[in-house]
Amino acid sequence: MSIGLREKDLAGFSTYMLEKSNEERTHASRMIAYLVDSDEEVELPTVEAPERQWPSVQQLFDAVYELEKGVTASINRLYGIAEQQGHAAPRRCSTGSLPSRCRRRPRPASSASG
Repeated sequence: MSIGLREKDLAGFSTYMLEKSNEERTHASRMIAYLVDSDEEVELPTVEAPERQWPSVQQLFDAVYELEKGVTASINRLYGIAEQQGHAAPRRCSTGSLPSRCRRRPRPASSASG
């Protein structure tokens, strides 16, 4: 996507998308490290090249937003499965800007026994 934007002389949009791509690779690396550290097998599927031609920048970002909503929903499903199996899942994700996408969930108040 970044390349397609750069080819259309939209350097600012291109730089933004490149930064987001780098952030997503960092997120993937962290997830892989977690799985490996948890003695899980990591299987990486083939990833198709993204589209490089869009009717407009608005439509490109609309498509990116829809993709982001789908990714967030998948992450939330994974957290739900982890919680059902008794694994710690301290965060839930909500759609929003990437830096604030995942927020800490409040912990239930512990009752004082007495």
